[in-house]
Amino acid sequence: MISDITSPSSAAEAPSPSPVLSVVVPVYGVEAWLPEFLDSLLDQTFEDWEAVIVIDGSPDDCETIARGFAARDPRIAVHVFENGGLGRARNRGLELANGEYVIFPDSDDILAPECFARLMEAAGRSGSDIVTAPATDFFEDGAERRYWAHTTDLFDEERSGVTLASEPRLILDHTAWNKVFRRELLVANGLEYPVDTLCEDVAHSTRAYSLARGVDVVPSTIYRHRRREGAITQQVIRGRIMGDWLTQTEHTLGFVRSLEHDAVLNAYLQRLFNVEMWTRLQRFTEFEDAGERTRFEDLLRGAVAQIVERHVPVQLHKLTAARRFLDGTLKAAWDGLGLESCPLAPDTASETAIDDAARGVLALDRADAELHRMGAGIIQSRILNSAALDPALLGTAAHEALARLAAAGWGPRDLNSYGAWLWRAWSTQDPALAALVAAARDRGTRVRVDHVSGMGEELALSGSFMFSVGPAVAAGGSIMLGYRAGDTTESRVPAIVWQVGGEWRWRARLGVAPDTAVSQVKLRFEHPELGGFYVPIGAVRDEGPVHVRGASRRATLRLEIADGLRIVPLDSAPVTREAADHVRRPQVLVLPYWRTNPFLNIVYLDATLLGADVLTALNMRDAVRRAPALGAGDVLHVHWPRPIVDAAPTEEEAWENIDTMARLIDEVKARGTRVLWTVHNVLSHDANYFEAEVAVHRMLAEKADAIHVMSPDTVAIVAEHYAIDPAKVVRIPHPSYEGLYGPRVPAEQARSALGAPADDLAVLHLGHLRPYKGLWTLAEAVNQLNVDASAPCTLMLAGGVNDDNRADLTRLVDDVPGAVAQLGRVSDADLALWFSAADVTVLPYEAVLNSGSLHLAASYRVPVILPDIPHLVREFGDEPWVRFYDRAEGASSLAHVLADPGLKAIEDSDFDAFLEARRPLTVSGQFSELLGLADQAAHGTAAGGSR
Repeated sequence: MISDITSPSSAAEAPSPSPVLSVVVPVYGVEAWLPEFLDSLLDQTFEDWEAVIVIDGSPDDCETIARGFAARDPRIAVHVFENGGLGRARNRGLELANGEYVIFPDSDDILAPECFARLMEAAGRSGSDIVTAPATDFFEDGAERRYWAHTTDLFDEERSGVTLASEPRLILDHTAWNKVFRRELLVANGLEYPVDTLCEDVAHSTRAYSLARGVDVVPSTIYRHRRREGAITQQVIRGRIMGDWLTQTEHTLGFVRSLEHDAVLNAYLQRLFNVEMWTRLQRFTEFEDAGERTRFEDLLRGAVAQIVERHVPVQLHKLTAARRFLDGTLKAAWDGLGLESCPLAPDTASETAIDDAARGVLALDRADAELHRMGAGIIQSRILNSAALDPALLGTAAHEALARLAAAGWGPRDLNSYGAWLWRAWSTQDPALAALVAAARDRGTRVRVDHVSGMGEELALSGSFMFSVGPAVAAGGSIMLGYRAGDTTESRVPAIVWQVGGEWRWRARLGVAPDTAVSQVKLRFEHPELGGFYVPIGAVRDEGPVHVRGASRRATLRLEIADGLRIVPLDSAPVTREAADHVRRPQVLVLPYWRTNPFLNIVYLDATLLGADVLTALNMRDAVRRAPALGAGDVLHVHWPRPIVDAAPTEEEAWENIDTMARLIDEVKARGTRVLWTVHNVLSHDANYFEAEVAVHRMLAEKADAIHVMSPDTVAIVAEHYAIDPAKVVRIPHPSYEGLYGPRVPAEQARSALGAPADDLAVLHLGHLRPYKGLWTLAEAVNQLNVDASAPCTLMLAGGVNDDNRADLTRLVDDVPGAVAQLGRVSDADLALWFSAADVTVLPYEAVLNSGSLHLAASYRVPVILPDIPHLVREFGDEPWVRFYDRAEGASSLAHVLADPGLKAIEDSDFDAFLEARRPLTVSGQFSELLGLADQAAHGTAAGGSR
């Protein structure tokens, strides 16, 4: 019996007897969501519609809700029936419909305001039988994404008048609720929804598309499909749903075969296998009915045979799983385990599911290559990804599961790079590292470019991270910048990362000229054991053209986001004096500049952010070639004079270089360029030509406009060899290295990695290993301590070695029992290991002016022991983490200081004040002021230099 309930209305308010669109809405058990749906119905911008609300015996208050909306709008009619199921409800609604077109939305979903307007506008233009458009799924946790059947590029552009034969991908679009049908198409062909089944839409849509004379595709998202627990689509193997799906799929597959259209059959098989069959195969151990499992197995066997025979492109890992299920391998491995959830099932946030996944993997034969790959996939999806869903609840379960897997031979190298990093995270119970990987994989903006500038002949980029990269650095990872210049293969360059006020920033120098087209610019997280993964650049701070000037060319660039960052040159030209005057960016010519030198990278970090062009010179030839580009407001900054003197093949050429450098300085000063000299050492430690070495220092002291010193006693210390005018002196302290290298790791972990004893006093000397550094004194002191068995001590020696000294240093290491040594450069990734393993750093210099090693040790909060050189005592004597030994007593005094129990009382907080005053960006900013760049930026001359 049918009961029609309509709201009372005047004749003037009565709806059109023949609306263009009928909206058939079956309603059952959705009182919590029905008002939201009906609100979206009334919000439609297209008004020529009628709504046929079919109350399908709903046991809740849906009828009352629907009546309330019908009372508000005469276009809504409510019809009440005994429960007959979704298919019968739609058919009843179709019988009551009057519109030229009909749509079948679900009553717990939401219509976009332009839904009807978009669909009917297309229908009005073309007269097609069906008009369809994409939808999104939205979830209870707030997530939203494109509905799976609408993710192909079929929905990326407008299409008109296509057919199933001309566009076989239409068969993927199986849902009833995202499309309008010409009512006559359905009525004339007797096309009704299957009844007495919970899987009614696939067969109906397939037949409708096969009959349609024309189909339009509208590339606008017009529908939001609610994903909720209890919905039919969430219960794929439960109750009647599995049996109904099997019946409808058998019928539909037979119908599609009867069309005798190869492309349509292939498209259907592809969808059927990749989605519908796969979601059920993923839960084959959970089937409630043995007969249904047998039917599913038969259906799957037939589909796989056709897929293989017809070469249908399906996902390989799914096809492998299907074949190994059908040949009995997976059934034999898992059916007897008593699993609550199938190991193939998607991410499930429960401890039991993680345990089931681990048990499933352990039951696989790792020697079988296919099963090995399957096991790796299960580890990644069911254990690692699941733990990330709720680290507090599931982190321990993942840790325990990985321990069992590791004992059976599984490890991070079995996985892809994301998986390997997650294995490290959960096996070491480091949720912060897992959160980093999750953030890196997120589709949102994770990395931004803040500044583009020229740096010598090359392009430099700097930017910000939208997440903390500290855990990656702590794990021993490094960060690279990958890019493609023109049509070349990918290049990678190191990126410097540092932290300012909780924000992580990065900077990298590309090996391309400023006017080079560059694409696919992405940051890459690398680890020597775990591999690497990319994090695309997703945003730029400032839109619009960017003006960049290098040493010899200038360019105007456009920055685009497309698979990472793309840099598109709009125009370019050689740098001339006229061009330099027109676009004036301050330049700093640096002699020498080594990219791998962290001190230099820190010094010019802020200058680059301010928009300065840093021109680099490795030798005198570079300096002579690039100096003519300097003019008023620019800076020539000389650091170590080694390229001038020591690098000369003969003493005569060294003197010629001094004369050349003096003339060059005079020339650039005459053009208004300032000359700055940083005094790193009194003289070069291994001077080849002593008199020329003294002469070049005297020349620089005389001609420099400003002289940068780090030690407050520099003027007095160097006076024996050359005079420095105190009026020229500017003191900027040596920077710390906080944030530039990996953070500390647990001492026991570091010592285990380096092969150092767990309980000995670990005494570290790290840096370039050279004779003037007093290493024999250190070795003797360690040996003295080891004579007393109550104070065992391990010498840790690491750093680059000149060939002339290698034999002596090898003997030194051999003479210290148990020494841990690396006579070669320590990689940036390994620095954290050495300092994390150390209890104390000893720097037994025989002569020194400044010490980068001291500042590196302080950055890792490792106490330092120094010789009692007077200026070192004056500079560092008040630091609670520095101790001194008596040089006159040598090794015996050093051994005494090493044995002092007070060393272990030094706390991390004792380093705070020292490091705060020497933060890298703080020191770099002080250099910008010294270079005169801060003032220029304030007056707008450093173009593009936002900070």
